[in-house]
Formats: sequence, structure tokens, C-alpha cells
Amino acid sequence: MSQWTHVNASIRFDMTSFGEKYKPQLGEMILWDDDGYNDDDGIDDRYFIPEGSEGSLQYKIWEGTREYSAANCTVSIWGDLRSYDNVEEILEYFNKIVEGKSIRSGVLEIEVAAKFCKVFRYQLVSLSTEAIIYKFVEVYSVDKNIE
Repeated sequence: MSQWTHVNASIRFDMTSFGEKYKPQLGEMILWDDDGYNDDDGIDDRYFIPEGSEGSLQYKIWEGTREYSAANCTVSIWGDLRSYDNVEEILEYFNKIVEGKSIRSGVLEIEVAAKFCKVFRYQLVSLSTEAIIYKFVEVYSVDKNIE
């Protein structure tokens, strides 16, 4: 039986145009039926996106219609990753794509099937005179261990 990991996230960016400037940082989506798909796809590590044995996470960039709106962009990220259960790697991916950007809000749910489900929220983790640091932080967890 395969291990499945289900991911669902939404991030609202505080910028009027996400567009082509930041899209490469989300990674190159890979579907299981893409020509030439294999586990060693040669994608630049800077643009890594978590992937299971049948493809990667998927995303959609939603640009608003209000030209001067501060929170005019939402990115939805989702996926069902087969033969994959590395929650730390997924969390690292999400923290990397928001790093250095102005974020209005972000929520991430990761379920490793039949084991657990964790919910993360983008929030302040450190405030000092040197730096203000935000990251995705676990806010809820439920054990689903079925044996």
C-alpha cells in the first residue's frame, strides 16, 4: 500500500503583481503523465517543489481585478503526493516561497494519510531590533494513527 500525503494551502501576497517575477520560485509543476517524467527531473534546486512518485504539488496564481489593491494576489497550492511523507520538506518549501515577501495571510494543511494531519499558519515568530521574522508555524495537529 502506498503512503499518500495531501496538501492544501492558500497564501495572500501583499503586492499588486505576483506574476512572472515570483512564479519561478514556486517551482515547475510536474504531472505523472508528463513526457519524460522521472524522479531525477533535473530541475534547478532553487526552484524545487515537493513531488511524490506520481507528480508534484500544483498551484494556481489568482490575480485580482483591482489594479491598485494591496492584497491583489492569492496563490493556491495543493496536491496528493504518492510515496511521500516528508512534512519538514514541505514546510521548508512553503517558508522558502514566502521569504522576503509581504504576506497578508497564509494557511497550510498537511495530512499524511492514516497517520496525522497538521495545520500551519503564517505568523510572527521573532521580533527584535535586528529582524522581524515570520514563518509557517504549526497551530493544530490531530493524530490519525490507524494500525
